[in-house]
Amino acid sequence: MDDAHYLPVTYKGTEFNFPLRIVPQGYTYKFVVQIDAVEVIYERDDSGELRALISNPEEHTAKMPEHGLLAAIGEVIQSLAG
Repeated sequence: MDDAHYLPVTYKGTEFNFPLRIVPQGYTYKFVVQIDAVEVIYERDDSGELRALISNPEEHTAKMPEHGLLAAIGEVIQSLAG
């Protein structure tokens, strides 16, 4: 079951509210964030840290989110998810 939420993120002095879906994946979850037209999937790597993956990166080469924004979103998810 997918749950729809909004993720408040402050980046470069601007407050954003990104749509967020929390999707069960085995014994853990992945976090799917919609940034404009780009879907970014945050999941834990082997060391337990969050990593950001772009869904269909070949479709979004001109509209890729800034690395700093991706990191800021990851920090907020990490602070909420623990």
